[in-house]
Amino acid sequence: MNNRRTVLEGCEVICIRESNPPTDLIACPLSKEAQLKCTGRRLYQAGLKYGLWLFAWWKDGTQYVGTSGKTLKEAYKELGITHD
Repeated sequence: MNNRRTVLEGCEVICIRESNPPTDLIACPLSKEAQLKCTGRRLYQAGLKYGLWLFAWWKDGTQYVGTSGKTLKEAYKELGITHD
């Protein structure tokens, strides 16, 4: 059996077969532990995003967070949260 290493990025899993060159990509199912970890990360980010949104205030059609003049979009970007 070939050696494989798993790359977990977000909730997507890519298994890379250790070969020369290491370009042989195959589908790889998530373990229960990885699924729980991924779900926890998604829930944490959703809660953080919702908390920032609740804390935001409006001025001239723009949402700001805190007292520093940072926009809500800038705060999302700084924390690595996708804005939709």
